This record gives sequence, structure tokens and C-alpha cells, in this order.
Amino acid sequence: MLLVKPQTPSSFAVLADVAQSQHKRIVGYAAIIALNIGLAHATVVDIPGIFPAIPAVASFESIDTAQYFKGNPGDFVHPGIWHTHEDLEHIRGNVLHNKEPWASTYERFRADQYSLANYTMQGPAAVISRGQVSNYSSFAHDARAAWQNALMWYITRDQSHWDRSTSILDSWGSNLTDIVGIDRSLLIGLDGDLFVNAAEIMRWEGNWAESGGRWQGGSGFSNQLYWLFSRQSIAIGQANYGMASIKALMSFAVYLDDVQLYNYAVHAFIHDRCAGALAMYHPETGQSVEAGRDQGIVQTSLC
Repeated sequence: MLLVKPQTPSSFAVLADVAQSQHKRIVGYAAIIALNIGLAHATVVDIPGIFPAIPAVASFESIDTAQYFKGNPGDFVHPGIWHTHEDLEHIRGNVLHNKEPWASTYERFRADQYSLANYTMQGPAAVISRGQVSNYSSFAHDARAAWQNALMWYITRDQSHWDRSTSILDSWGSNLTDIVGIDRSLLIGLDGDLFVNAAEIMRWEGNWAESGGRWQGGSGFSNQLYWLFSRQSIAIGQANYGMASIKALMSFAVYLDDVQLYNYAVHAFIHDRCAGALAMYHPETGQSVEAGRDQGIVQTSLC
């Protein structure tokens, strides 16, 4: 896939003193003003990817990472990421044949507000932020609705669910220009992952074509996914920041058929010193650096 970098660069600035291994959590007043009055751009001076190194309790340096790499775009299977075609057929078949526990679970799922075809979209917005100043809830809600409506469409083949899911994808994909804030890697890694999984289903099962997309690149959902989402996850942060970034990078890479991005994420998962990687869990206790918070957060990296 040929992707052309947009002519107008992202508005936020990233400054970090790597030599001193200090994380500069400074949010500029410009960001606060811009978000409050609805301007399309903001300035944020921070990055969650720069932290002091965390000592590893195990080592996987001997692992040949390349054995897990992709060699070419044809190695990717679609639909993929969270749901293969076989997964979706398994779900749909058991629901249609009223088998348990799928049937009763589906009844609860379809009644959820995010599964409704008449879900009211809360976005899009030009700039979303998670951190000292946050306004990302609209994206989080819409991403969840896009994914759940994608699943509802596959199970029911109801066109209204197709319309709801794809309209959310196109709206955000055409209007979002910046993602800012100290916790933006969590926003991208968690909510962005939902977003791309919805797109994977609708593209490969529903024959959705991105609004504004061109084979030359430069516009559309894929272009935004590469330049706006993926590039902000390249700097692998500590703890669950890191695992969220790695997880999202893998998902973005699969959707984009991006071999280089996928291989980067695989290498980071095995070798990067973030608490999400397997090397960061103590072999006897199963605990990571996140254990100082609570067990739910420790489990998040394992999931």
C-alpha cells in the first residue's frame, strides 16, 4: 500500500531529554486553550515513550525474532486481528442455531447501547486528547459502537448495522487531525485498537471502501491510521503503556498489510523492556512492575 504523508504536519510537538532519562510531563497552555474553545490544533510537550529503563527479570535475547516475522503482504490473513472468518462464522452459526452459551450471550450483546443501529455518534472531533486535558470519550464510545455494530451486521446481515459501523469509521477517518496528551498511547492502544478491528471486519467481510481513499494514498482511513495512529505508537513506553502500543501496532499493521510495521511490533514484544513484554514478568510470582498499583492492571498486560 502506497501512503503519502500529508502536506500539513501534526500540530503537537514532542520534546524529551533522553540523556537524563526523564519524562517531561508538561502540557502546554496552548493545548488547554485549543481544546476548550474547539480549535483544530493544539501544542503538547510530552511523550509517554521516554522513561528510565526498567530492569528485566528474564532475558529472551537468545530468541530468533525473525522466525515470527512476515516476509511479504501476502502473509497476512484477512479478516484477522481479533476475528478470523472462521471465528465470525462460528459465532454466527451458533447464534442462528440457538446454541448456548452463544444464544443468551447474543441477546445481551444486541441489547447493549453500543450494538444498536440507531446509536447516536458522539463525534467526530478534529483533536482528541487523553491526559491532563481529556476529551477522548467521544472517540472511545464511537469506536466501541463501530466494532459492536460490525459484529451485529455480520451476525444479522442487517444493512442498518453496516451503515452505522461504516459511517463512524468514515466520519472519524476523514475528520480527525491530531491525537495529543500525556496518555495518548493508551487512547491509541485501547480505543484505536477497537477502531481498526471494526474496520477489518467491514473491509474484508462487508466490502466497505474507505471514504476518500485513493490507491495513491494521501487520504482516507488507511492514511490516517498510518500517519496519525501508528507513528505515535512507535515509541514503546513503560508498563501497560508499552503493551498497549505493541498490541495496537500489530493490529494496525495487519489492517495495512504493513510488513515492516508488523515486524517492528513483534521484535518489540519479545525484546523491549516494557512491563507488557513476557520478559518483564517474574518467573516465580508472575508479577510485573504494575503490581505496585493493583492486580487488575497487572492482568491487563497479560490479556
